[in-house]
Amino acid sequence: MFKEFNLLDNQQKRKLIGAIFIMMTASITPAFLLTTANLTNELKTTFAFVILVTLIIELGFQLNLWRVVSVSGKPIHQLINTIVPKLGNVISFFVILGGLAFNIIAIIGMGVGFNLAFGLDLKIGATIGVFLAILIFAFKAGRDNLDLIAPILGIVILLITAFTYLFVFNKVPYDEVFVRTIMPQNIERTIVPIAMVLAGTIGGYISLSGAHRLIDGKITGMKYRHVVTRASNLSVVLTSLVRVFIFLIVIGLLASNTILFSDSVLENAFVEIYGDYGNVALGVLFIIAAVTSISATTYTAGTMIQSYNIALKKHLNIVLVMYIVTAWLIYLMVEEPTTLVLFSFALNGILIPVILGGMLHATRRKDIVGAYKHPLWMSIFGVIALIFTFIAAFYMIYELRILF
Repeated sequence: MFKEFNLLDNQQKRKLIGAIFIMMTASITPAFLLTTANLTNELKTTFAFVILVTLIIELGFQLNLWRVVSVSGKPIHQLINTIVPKLGNVISFFVILGGLAFNIIAIIGMGVGFNLAFGLDLKIGATIGVFLAILIFAFKAGRDNLDLIAPILGIVILLITAFTYLFVFNKVPYDEVFVRTIMPQNIERTIVPIAMVLAGTIGGYISLSGAHRLIDGKITGMKYRHVVTRASNLSVVLTSLVRVFIFLIVIGLLASNTILFSDSVLENAFVEIYGDYGNVALGVLFIIAAVTSISATTYTAGTMIQSYNIALKKHLNIVLVMYIVTAWLIYLMVEEPTTLVLFSFALNGILIPVILGGMLHATRRKDIVGAYKHPLWMSIFGVIALIFTFIAAFYMIYELRILF
């Protein structure tokens, strides 16, 4: 990768690193952290199997997505429109809508973070966090700053979770974890968790955030295909690494007979490890995860919003600030977030196979990718991922049905 990295100029290198970490931080929300801890507490070491399966599917999905976007130089919605007129516009609408829902969830997590770390009222803490997120887009160069902000805060998330894991390093039953990774107990119980993890890791806006950053950095064309593939894989691995750390933290504590209450697994885990400072550490982690997630979500929405109208593109920063403010206002009015969480996860999960199917079809269209020949192994990997994401989407549709 380092040899191919030298093909890029300094600005392109910055954008590529930004793409890697924007995708990573788009995935790692407070909900991501809580879901990982709760599913680990529920499935125990069998959750290792969920992590492995979702990692493989995520790699198959994202490497195809990033490759096609980079080679064609076109954003997702325009590619889909080329294949099926107007469908790309429909997808972009749902991506923007799903992103708004995820922003609301992130704002909820922000409020919890400030409450844990500083004892602030939930809504006051959320409002402060929203103000911090708005600052990124309030200035003309705000979106460019994401290439600096996302890597720094992404590394901080990695360091916090890795450091916390060190406290339980000797308590983790690694032999059992390894066995359950390939031989899970009650495999039927892993289907819904796999669907949930996929929806929250690569669904909707998440993978698109990094892919569209490649276009902004002009990292497009056949000559960049290998470095883009490696960057794509790295972003998925870094995201999964944070999930692995949370999984091992919870498993290590459970193996040492620590009681973790089902309604506050992650909070109990951090308090057990850090004592009186546990809530502070977890609160800071939530705040960072929420700010970076809101930034990545809003950026991705912007890449789609600007294509609708010249005036929107001209005043995009103002539009993006209003996008965040809208999420904040809805948060102030929503009393019970459970329905919102289910809706956003379901919507994200449904979009995955639609987008991946479109990208696989695009690889066979010369009017989209020109003379580029998509590797057979990558197509096969993509088809395998497509089958699994379709199955996951059916489960997400079921989750969506129970809302009505």
